Order: sequence, then structure tokens, then C-alpha cells
Amino acid sequence: MTTVEKIKEKTSAVKMRLTVVFTALLALLTFAAPVSASGGPVINGTILELLSAFAGLMPTFLSLVVAVAPVIITVAVIAFIVLFIDRILGMLKLG
Repeated sequence: MTTVEKIKEKTSAVKMRLTVVFTALLALLTFAAPVSASGGPVINGTILELLSAFAGLMPTFLSLVVAVAPVIITVAVIAFIVLFIDRILGMLKLG
């Protein structure tokens, strides 16, 4: 079995797992949806709950990005300076 065949086999297995998980999640959301007075599912109620939960997580992600951004910028500037000096010294090297 060649490497390409192994990769194709693993990819198809991953696709199958994702399909099963997505189908199970969709079935769970469908059956867990609240029922209205007419007996049908209230889709807007579940979507509203999902959106409010997602919106509740956004400040956490935003604070994470704000906390990490200065560190990433500092590391990038230091790496640029170090590589710049290294290249200059590499050009000046005698021998």
C-alpha cells in the first residue's frame, strides 16, 4: 500500500467520522428543540439560546487576543532585530 493510498484511506475515515458527528449533532438539536403550543419545534428558541451562548464567549476570546497580541508583536520585533544583526555579521565574516 502506497503512502497516497494510506492518506486517502485516513481522509475517508475522518470524513466518515465528521459525517457521523454532524448527523448526531443535528439529530440532537432537532429532538432537543422545545415544542410550541401547536406541537411543532420552536427553532427560533434554540437558535436564540445558541447565539446568546456564543455571544457570551466572545469577550473571553477578545480578552485572550488582547492579552496575547503584545507578546507576539514583541517576539516578532526581537526576532527581526536578531536576524537583521545576524545577516549583517554574516556578510562581514572574513574567511
